[in-house]
Parts: sequence; C-alpha cells; structure tokens
Amino acid sequence: MILLSKILVFIIIFIIGEFLFNFTWFAYLRNYFEKSVIAQEKEIKNENNNDDKKFLYLNISTFKGIMERFIISVFLISNFPPILIVFGTLKLGTRISEHKEIKNDYFLIGNLSSILVAIIYFYAFKHFCIYKNFA
Repeated sequence: MILLSKILVFIIIFIIGEFLFNFTWFAYLRNYFEKSVIAQEKEIKNENNNDDKKFLYLNISTFKGIMERFIISVFLISNFPPILIVFGTLKLGTRISEHKEIKNDYFLIGNLSSILVAIIYFYAFKHFCIYKNFA
C-alpha cells in the first residue's frame, strides 16, 4: 500500500510540474530563441523538420523533454544519481553542431533547465514522503 501511495504521489507531482514548466518556462525559452533567430530557425527547419512531427499528440521535442525528466526523476528517486552523467553525455553527443551557435545555447539552457526540473521533482517527492511518513 505504501509503494502504491508513493507511486501515486510521484505521478501527481510529475504531472503538475510538467503542466507548470511546459506552459511557462519552456514556452518562454522557445519563444525567446525563436524570435532572436528567425532566419536561422527557418534554415534549421528546412534542414531538419523535427518540430512538426507529433508523437502522442505532442510536439516531438516536448515529448522527449517529458520523457527525459521522467527518467531522471525515477532514477534519482531510486538512488541512482549517475543518471545525470549519462544524460549529460547523451545530450552532448546528440546536440553538437558546428554552425548553429544560438541553437546550441537554446539546447544547453533547455537541457540544464530540464535536469533542474527533474531534481525539483525528486526533492518534492522526497520531502512529501518524509512529511507524510511514507519513507
């Protein structure tokens, strides 16, 4: 019963956090960088049209961010902090681009924000479980 309660608490924290962060901070970042590099964005979209792809009714980049934060949060809750190193390595390997400086800034800020959000979920979950004596 306690495990089920913990899972339910985590799911509630995660869903509320995703709605809050996707519609505020990540939307702000997306708009900020799109406005500052409109010409470069058009060139990038012509080269790689990933932003128009949908998966489960979500923009593919939004879906990848949600999955990233979910996986990091679950591994942190499971006491496996090296997941941060694994994701850092994956991000470096998949985002390096030689001629898109602004795009790299966008990904760097977005990825660091995403990891920070996952850590916030982790601490919210841990503190809620301690407060409610689920631990």
